[in-house]
Amino acid sequence: MGSEPQRKIDGAGAWLHFALLGNVAPHSGDDDGLDAAKIVAIVLMLADHVMLALPDPWPAWGYLIGRPCVPIFAFTIAVRLSDGGPDRSARMLARLLFWGVATQPIYHALIGALSPRLNVLFTLAVGVALIHLVRTRRYIWAILLAAPLPFVSDLIDSGAIPSVAMLATALMLPRSQHAALAVMVLAAAANLSFGPGTNAWAGLATLAAAPLILLSSRLAGKVPRFPGMLFYLFYPLHLLVIWLTFGPYR
Repeated sequence: MGSEPQRKIDGAGAWLHFALLGNVAPHSGDDDGLDAAKIVAIVLMLADHVMLALPDPWPAWGYLIGRPCVPIFAFTIAVRLSDGGPDRSARMLARLLFWGVATQPIYHALIGALSPRLNVLFTLAVGVALIHLVRTRRYIWAILLAAPLPFVSDLIDSGAIPSVAMLATALMLPRSQHAALAVMVLAAAANLSFGPGTNAWAGLATLAAAPLILLSSRLAGKVPRFPGMLFYLFYPLHLLVIWLTFGPYR
């Protein structure tokens, strides 16, 4: 989920192409200091998903290792959307939905679920949709989208709270980036710490997202700049490799 150039895109075809595929070369503009955290999150996500395919006790450790990933990705998106207008959030939404749909058959095969469950790209897409609707002053549509989320949270990877927290994060960013980060991470941690079937240790593990993000800016000049499409391609491909290697999760 890398940065993308701020430029005018003429024509519906060109807009759609850029929306779905993004920038295929590293962005040459200013570094927002989040690339290191995003790379760490991708590594943690890979470790989490591979360990879930291994015998006990590895799945339990993998689950904890992967908990900081969603708040890191969600916070990164919120920060990068704050640098652009509504057209950028519309492109981001189209991209997340496209790759979410493309990934869903692989995700479904890997988790072996009998009930429909959407992958994490849809979780992020809902957050982007809420941000886009509020920024374009479509408040009624934002309410209609948010209202059913508590009732369908179990059908979305990582639940609905991170999606709503993305909107709160985006609204707080102009005032305080640190407060916005706290909202995102604490919301994700609370989502895993309270209620039926939750895990307090998972909530504590989620809090690691905050120092990872804060340290990321210190490493800005020491990490490579990757194309913005890195995550969107890596997400379905690594799930496919895990499924082909280990089969569905038990």
